[in-house]
Amino acid sequence: MLLFLPKKRAVQKKKSDSAGSTSVKRKRIWYPLIAFIFLFAVNAINGIVTPLFIVNEIHGTHTDVGLIVSICAGLEIPIMFALGALGRKLSNHSLMISACFIAIIYNMILSISTDSWQIIIAQLLQAAFVAIVMGNGLSYFTELLPNFPGMSTTIYYNGSMVD
Repeated sequence: MLLFLPKKRAVQKKKSDSAGSTSVKRKRIWYPLIAFIFLFAVNAINGIVTPLFIVNEIHGTHTDVGLIVSICAGLEIPIMFALGALGRKLSNHSLMISACFIAIIYNMILSISTDSWQIIIAQLLQAAFVAIVMGNGLSYFTELLPNFPGMSTTIYYNGSMVD
């Protein structure tokens, strides 16, 4: 019986080691998850507030709102293709950090805009932000948790539920 006791402890130690590494990975995932929740919240708020801002504050028309929304939507897919082509040169982490800065710059431009044409030009930034967050978000979480594809997909999806 004494011969089996050390083996049993070794097996128990391996289980706790794997549980500990999973715990570390879970702790490492919290900051990106919280950041993603905020990024998706900013995107959702932008979709609600920008049309109201255009019509009520800068006295644009409903046609301006349609043009602004369609320009952003039309630019998102080509930007996603471009980012896909540059995928080996740019890391997902650097893209996510750049998306945060792009969102800050876009919202600063939006806050000082006095005419619809300024927001129309700024839609390039908004489209880049959406393309990065929506297009590379899942890949980013998959890189963080390469051995847990189901968990990374779930975390990305739950972070995007703000919409």
